[in-house]
Amino acid sequence: MTLKVNLLKKSRALSEKEYQSERKVFIGAMVGFITILSVTIAFFGWQFFVSSQIKKVNEVIASANTKLVGLQLPTGQQKYIKSRLKMITTLFAGRETTREALKRILDLSVPGVTVSSITFEGSDALKIQVTATSLASYDEVYKFFEETKDFFVSIINEGVSRSEEGKYVMTLSLNVPPAAK
Repeated sequence: MTLKVNLLKKSRALSEKEYQSERKVFIGAMVGFITILSVTIAFFGWQFFVSSQIKKVNEVIASANTKLVGLQLPTGQQKYIKSRLKMITTLFAGRETTREALKRILDLSVPGVTVSSITFEGSDALKIQVTATSLASYDEVYKFFEETKDFFVSIINEGVSRSEEGKYVMTLSLNVPPAAK
C-alpha cells in the first residue's frame, strides 16, 4: 500500500463570483500601472523636448548678443574719425582761416601717420603733434607741410622724440598769414 502525502497547503476554492471580482481588481491595477507609466514616459519626453528647445534658443541669444556687442563697440577708425569731426565742428565754427588750416592739416594722408593733437595758440598760430610709425613716414609729413607754404607762412619743427613703442612723435608750429583771415 502506498501512502499519498500532500505537501501543498490546502487552498480554498474560489467561487466564480470571487474569481471575477479578483480578475477585475487585477485588470484595474494593470490599467492604472500602464497609465501611470505612460504619463511618466510622456512627461520625461516632453521635458527632453523643452530642454533641447531652450538650449537652441539660448544659442541663438548668445549669437545675437555677440553680434550686438560687435556692432556696439566702435572701431579705432570710427573713434578717430569721430574725434576729428568733433574737433572740426567745435573749435572755430564760422572762421574761414581756421577751417582752411584744419582742412589742410587733416588732408595729411601719409600711411602710418596720425595727427595726435591740434592746439590753437592765437588767431594765426597753431601747434600740431604728429605720430609716425617709421622714419620714412616722418619725412613724408615734413615734406607735406613744406609743400603747403603757400598757406602756412612758417613751419617750425619744435622737436622729434621716439616713444617706447618705437613711433616718432613730432611737434610742429604752423603760422597762418594774417591777411588770410
